[in-house]
Order: sequence, then structure tokens, then C-alpha cells
Amino acid sequence: MKYRITSRLVALAVSLTVVFGVSAEKIRVACLGNSITYGAGIANRESNSYPAQLAWLLGDGYDVKNFGRNSATMLFKGNLPYVNTEEFSNALAFNPDIVFLGLGTNDTKPQNMRHFADFSHDASLIIDSLRSLPSHPRVILLSPMRCFLPAGSEISDSINQHVIAPALRALASEKHVELIDLSAFPGQALDESLMPDRLHPSSIGAGMLARRLYDYLRPEGYDPNPATRPVPGNEYRSGAGWREGADWHTVAREISDSLAASPVDLLFIGNSITQGFQGTRQLVTWGPGRQAVDDMFPGVRWQSAGISGDRTQNVLWRIINGGYGKSRPKVVVITIGVNNVIAGDTPERIAAGEITVAEAAAKEFPGASIFLLGPLPCGHEPSDPRRLATDMIHSLVSKAQLPAGVKYINPTSWFVDEDSRFIPGLYGGDGIHLTSDGYKAWLRGLAPYISPALK
Repeated sequence: MKYRITSRLVALAVSLTVVFGVSAEKIRVACLGNSITYGAGIANRESNSYPAQLAWLLGDGYDVKNFGRNSATMLFKGNLPYVNTEEFSNALAFNPDIVFLGLGTNDTKPQNMRHFADFSHDASLIIDSLRSLPSHPRVILLSPMRCFLPAGSEISDSINQHVIAPALRALASEKHVELIDLSAFPGQALDESLMPDRLHPSSIGAGMLARRLYDYLRPEGYDPNPATRPVPGNEYRSGAGWREGADWHTVAREISDSLAASPVDLLFIGNSITQGFQGTRQLVTWGPGRQAVDDMFPGVRWQSAGISGDRTQNVLWRIINGGYGKSRPKVVVITIGVNNVIAGDTPERIAAGEITVAEAAAKEFPGASIFLLGPLPCGHEPSDPRRLATDMIHSLVSKAQLPAGVKYINPTSWFVDEDSRFIPGLYGGDGIHLTSDGYKAWLRGLAPYISPALK
């Protein structure tokens, strides 16, 4: 039985490889699995599923494809056996060099657990089918991640963690294949921003999973610092200040299209705080700083290229790939880093990200005056860990050798009093985002630098 199944699938793979025209130049990575791999529930999943985000991390030397199928099971007698799907046939035809195999969650359904005695046997046949391909791929099992569905749900986290995961660990040992333990991913408590439906990761959660796999692979050119590796963002939440239906990629395209169509004198680049300037962007619904720019710099052509949730690595990607230089700005103001602080990156890593952003900006905007501010101060109290982190970032970057045309400015003094406490009325309740008066204070601090450079 094992020989017949494996031989049939490999023969199919060899024949389809010719049809698919598999490239030999790139390392081929196949992501096999269920709806978590597919990207169920993720807006613009073609760009935001974990395989898509892994592709950005791995870079041009890799060809990453998503072979996820909703509801698929490892079990051959399950409600939807993955082995019988078109996705599995296509994955074999892809003749991958690396395979991530993430199945098991749907096998916990009651109708499938009746056949659990076959689980290891069926999984073993799938592994053998993959290993028998001409490429002899590296097969990496993914144990099921946490889910937070209520008791009595069709899919069981308890069975996932106490039955499926141990079976996969034993199988990995028996078959001498690798296994990445995701039993604690994305955390021991529900974070709805990472898993909105309690089962499937959001685009943000998928980004975390992609980073986990990238860190595991440690490919050639591996960058252990997420703050310096250029990747698109993955924000999706309605609180981002965008019109309904927008995601990071649609917002980023709007900025690129705007800058390609209309030259500007002054360009602000950053995260949600910079996004609050709004500019002429139609997808942005929140602009408490817009009037302040018009009042401070009347007659100046300007635009905001801020995107909510962006970190240094996302701004870096946009500067490299967004075509911003087409707008030929005289002045560029870059304010980034607070979301790296919130994500838990160390000040040293964030400072390295700031410097990498400065280097990319100097190449993209030759002849422009570039002002790199790093993160604005955050946290209501001077002893807030976030404030201490931003202070350390400023200390580190201020000592760095930046490219010609880039000046680093520490904006902290524009927002705090002599006791390092926020000046009343400049910040909202979260201690991160500015009020309209906060934007005025920001621009008053910038004006002595910007105004001469605009002439």
C-alpha cells in the first residue's frame, strides 16, 4: 500500500514538473497545510498569508508557494484528506527543496478522531511521498499552534496539544525529520489582534509565524535583526485610521501612486503618528495634524507617507520599493521606531534599523535634506520602559555616522518639560499619539530645520 501511494504521487509529480516549468535557479519552498497556511480570514491573503510574508523575508533567491487547503486533514479518512487535494498534487509538481508541513488541527474534529489510529501511518506516507521527489526536499513538520475556541467546539485545542502534537513529535523522531514546536504560538492567552476568530492568525499573526520560520531556517544572508530586514507591513485593523476595506498594501500603493503623480517639496515618512498629518490621501480617515502643516508651511507642496503600525523594517521596504524618489522632495522627515519599541525589539536593534533607514533614504533622495527623528517620546511617566527605550535609541543613533545629507534630531525636548513629563495637552490617552496641539508642537520644533531647507 505504501509503495503504491508513494510511487503514484511521485510519478504524478515528475510529469507535472515539466508542465509547471519549475525553475532551478531559486530555492523552492512549499508551504503545505490547512486554512492556517491558506490564510483563511486574512484580507488580501495573497500578500498577507504566512507563506507570502515568508517570501519577503527570504528574498529573491527563494520561490515560496502557498499550497494550503481549507479544512484539510492529515488523515486519509478525514473529512478532506490533504493527500487527495489538487494543492498536494501541485506541491509535488513544484518539486520543492524545502517543505513546511502543517496539518493536524482539522484532524481533531470528532468525525476525524475516529480514525486517529491511522494518523501516524498516513503522515508517514505523506512524508515518504515528499522525500521521494527528485529534489529530495528537507521536510519540516509544524506542530499545531494554539487556538482559543470555546469548549465544545468542533476543533479542540486540548486534542491539538495533548494528542496531535505528541504524535507529530514521535513521528519526527521516527522519520528523522525536523519539527518546529508551535504549541505556545502565538501566546498562552488570546490576543485578538493576532487571532481574531480564535483559530486563524491575522495578517499580523501570520507575519509573526513567517518570522519564526525564517529564524528557524537561517538562510544565507540571514539577518537576525527584524528591524533591519526590509519587509512590507501587515497592519489590517479598522483602528488604523483607514477607510473600510483598506489594508497595508492598498494604503502603501495609494502613497506610491500619489508621489508618482505629483512632485512635493516636503515629505513626511513614518507610522500612524506621521499618518495623522493625512495630506491628500483618500484612504486615511484621521488627520489631526493636517491643518498644522498648512498653517506652518503655507504654499508648500507636501505629503504624508505615514502608515499605521509601521516599524523600521516596513519604512525601509517602502523607501526601497515605493518609488518615493519620483516626487523629488527638497525635505524628507522620517519619524519611526515606536512600534519596534512596542513589539519588544531592543534599543540596539532599533537603532540599527534607524541607521539602515537613513542609508536607504540617502540613496532614494539624493540632494534632499533628510531629517531622521527616530521615535517620538512615549509613555506618560519618565520611568515608563517605553520612554527609557526611546531615550536609549536616541543616545545610540546620535553617535552613529550617518550618510551625507542626513541629520539626526532628537525631538524629545519639544514634548516634555524640565522634569521630563509630557507637556499637558500634547498627547492622547495612550501616551503615544498626538493631539492637534501635539502636531503643532512637533512642527514648531521642526520649523528651524525645515524652513531654510525649503528655500
